[in-house]
Amino acid sequence: MPKFILTILALLIFASAIAAQDFEYGTTAELKGLTKVHIDVGPDVDNFERIKKVIEKAKLDDLTIVANRDDADFAIFFRGAREQVLVGRATHLKAVGKGYVVMPSVDGKRGRILMNFESMQDKIGEDKPATRLAKDFVKAYKKANDIK
Repeated sequence: MPKFILTILALLIFASAIAAQDFEYGTTAELKGLTKVHIDVGPDVDNFERIKKVIEKAKLDDLTIVANRDDADFAIFFRGAREQVLVGRATHLKAVGKGYVVMPSVDGKRGRILMNFESMQDKIGEDKPATRLAKDFVKAYKKANDIK
């Protein structure tokens, strides 16, 4: 029983730390000149590969994907899941996802959100939410850096 109580206590402390997190808000124009990105999808290797593939296919020569968050100028955070959605009288399992493009604030104490994203894969054959996020990111990065 004590392990269970410690686990609950740790979860409550973690949740309150996240809720107390202080963020600033910027725009995708701030991507101009940034050259190192870290992709954080948690343990979801498939979504990491989806995002990486879209970025590499875009041939953004000045942009490098780095493994260590501390080496990055900014980061793409994405979390995906499967969710049951009611369609008519039936429920369907759909891929959903939420993501952010974040850089450190000027003082380095907060995250500065440059872009947020939320999506659901409505039909089989449509891009998965991670792929959509990556495509939206590439479009914003190209615009910020005047890349055709």
